[in-house]
Amino acid sequence: MHSNTLQEHLTTYRGGVDQYYQPNKTGTSNSFPKIRYEGLKPGNYTFLIKAYHDGWNYTQQPSVLNFTIDKPLWTRWRTYLPYVIVLVVVSSLLIRLIVNRRHTAKLQLEIREKEDAELERIRDELNEAQNIQNALLPTEAPQIQSYDIAGSSIPATQVGGDFFDYLTVANGQTAIAVADAAGKGIRGAMNAVLTNGMLNEIAHTKSEANVILRDLNIGLAPRMYGHNFIALNLAILDESEKQVNYANGGQPYPILKRGTEIIEITSSDLPLGSMKKVEYESVTFDFEDGDILIIYSDGVIEALNPEQDMYGTERLTNLTSKIPTDSTAEEVVQH
Repeated sequence: MHSNTLQEHLTTYRGGVDQYYQPNKTGTSNSFPKIRYEGLKPGNYTFLIKAYHDGWNYTQQPSVLNFTIDKPLWTRWRTYLPYVIVLVVVSSLLIRLIVNRRHTAKLQLEIREKEDAELERIRDELNEAQNIQNALLPTEAPQIQSYDIAGSSIPATQVGGDFFDYLTVANGQTAIAVADAAGKGIRGAMNAVLTNGMLNEIAHTKSEANVILRDLNIGLAPRMYGHNFIALNLAILDESEKQVNYANGGQPYPILKRGTEIIEITSSDLPLGSMKKVEYESVTFDFEDGDILIIYSDGVIEALNPEQDMYGTERLTNLTSKIPTDSTAEEVVQH
């Protein structure tokens, strides 16, 4: 192979193709022979390459060259079609997921903004309703010789249906009303407003507790929505006779403390607005020096402690029995 006269030829067998090349003076070749095939069909090919010295016996093992010609991509669409379909489906799902998430986030933001606006509107309405309800409560107790009067109302929610009021009835005597409109919130507050307005109008023309409740019930019954009603008790003070004319429309019994004795005024009829025609009864009892009369709504006795135990009438009467006889009306309320 180091001789200048020595020739090598490369034989590639595919139908017996021979290719010769001449080494240069140094015994090496600067360019090797090339064989070009065109138009080969797709498939697997094996080329067997043998090298000879001219006139010499074969001295080297043939080299084997394996390669594959793939079909053009456009002719293999059936092979790739499932992958393409999967890719398209996955891409569509991902795009839809992204779009849905963005849409959901946008909707959530819009809903949150609407909820915030609605809550603000409701808060404003509740504040307005609370202002209206507070306007129903008297700012000061009436000043009556020989009587000391005080009252307090604390709603269970921002607005409610309880209220109390001091009235002047037709004969000039002072009356105390304690009312509890069924339901809490706006409905209770509106019922309280309606009741308070009608009660004041009727009190100007009537002087007996039972007659005032009767006429008030006649006016309220057709105006009550659903199963709403008003529990109300009314006490009219007769200063000259030192007596109380009292009628009860569904409220808890008032408590009269006379020295160490605790007396419940056990007189009660149907709440107002529950039936169109109801005849209410009234009782008249003496109200002596040192007596304490407590009129209350069921919000007091139905109050719950952290263990969900109801306060109850028994606790209230026990508490009342411990109130000092010389307490002022405001001290009794605070007690």
